Amino acid sequence: MIRRVLGQHFIKMNKAVSIIERIPLSPHLNVLEIGVGRGELTRYVAPKVKFVLGYEKDENLYKIALEKLRIFPNVKIVLGDALEANPTNFDLIIGNLPYSISRKFIEWMIVNNVRRAFVVLQKEFVKKLKSKPGHRKYGVYSVLTQYFYNFYTLLVIPPFWFQPPPKVYSYLIEFRRKERPLYVNGLIEEVRNLFVRKRKKLKSIVDEIWNERLLEKRVCELEPDVVIKIAKKNLEQRLHSR
Repeated sequence: MIRRVLGQHFIKMNKAVSIIERIPLSPHLNVLEIGVGRGELTRYVAPKVKFVLGYEKDENLYKIALEKLRIFPNVKIVLGDALEANPTNFDLIIGNLPYSISRKFIEWMIVNNVRRAFVVLQKEFVKKLKSKPGHRKYGVYSVLTQYFYNFYTLLVIPPFWFQPPPKVYSYLIEFRRKERPLYVNGLIEEVRNLFVRKRKKLKSIVDEIWNERLLEKRVCELEPDVVIKIAKKNLEQRLHSR
């Protein structure tokens, strides 16, 4: 799973093993690994699962991983971007995500109805995902993640676990999909549109609402379920007006 945090690699494999131990791997699982790196974690995952499909964008790391993992017949490594390739038929995702693609990954999981994932994310991004209504960090990805997923911090990863060490802590996060309706095209953009006016009261941006007491609330003060309900209503109205 975990290859890099902004290019960092694990210093000692016992650190990587401590992460693997927190992921429920079993022989029937097909695993998608985002960011194979040198294959250091893949070689611990492969003996425990049915199949690993791994993606690595860095050509040099890809070549190293190919050589290191050639002994595993149940591992396939692809040179490329997993989020662009959009693979299917996997049971869970493992990966280590740089900050630059964290938002894209959340959207990708939501759109593709990913059921379960174990990924390493930077501490600051996780704090945004967990932020509650009214908090200054509460925003689009707080709403989307909290609405579609239950998620848990399984491990705090200090900078010295990587070489060279980053400036920030990271978290191993488990995502479990809630029982929600499938993603509706355009929903993410509608949530984003609402948060462009996050300090506005609802009475100034909606024509009607199912609960008039909400009209005095600002967008940034609304619970995720309420934001999604308004976004879906706006989307329906937009589509019907065409």
